[in-house]
Amino acid sequence: MYSEIKKQQPSLSQYSVAQGDVVIFSYKGVFKEQTSSHILNWIERYLKSDPTVTRPESKKIFKAAVELIQNLIHHSSTSDTSFVFSKSESENRFSLISTNLVDTKQSDELVSALCAIKTISEDELRLLKKSVLENDHRSDHGGGGMGLLELAKLSNGNIESELLPAHHDKLLFCLSVHLKPIQD
Repeated sequence: MYSEIKKQQPSLSQYSVAQGDVVIFSYKGVFKEQTSSHILNWIERYLKSDPTVTRPESKKIFKAAVELIQNLIHHSSTSDTSFVFSKSESENRFSLISTNLVDTKQSDELVSALCAIKTISEDELRLLKKSVLENDHRSDHGGGGMGLLELAKLSNGNIESELLPAHHDKLLFCLSVHLKPIQD
């Protein structure tokens, strides 16, 4: 149906996809604006074509995909980077998974941020996002950590991360975001 994208199972992400999940889309390589636009357009068309996905769910999934892909654009420059979009029929959820190489300092910061995000309530998360916006904390690429906060909000805190040894003093940072259907 969507043959314009070559579907492949990236070797680095095989472990990240939960058993029983069906990979809808995967990409491994360097993330640039043009590639990312193509991937997001593909995801948007897929979501529109799936009659089981409501418009609010589609928007939530698409926003999470944008956040993960923007992260890959800003924090990755190697072909060891991957993005996987999968669906679990048994648990009725979608998963978005990204992997990219990070150094030890980055890994410590990511683990610390994710631990903090997972332990706060939805109200505290909202206040933290507001604080980041008001204090205008920005990094070199323009972000202020809002991406992780937004992913936590979209997934109701259902984020998992893993650091795996890679090569050349780098670790492979794997981030999984699980999105369940919106309850009526």
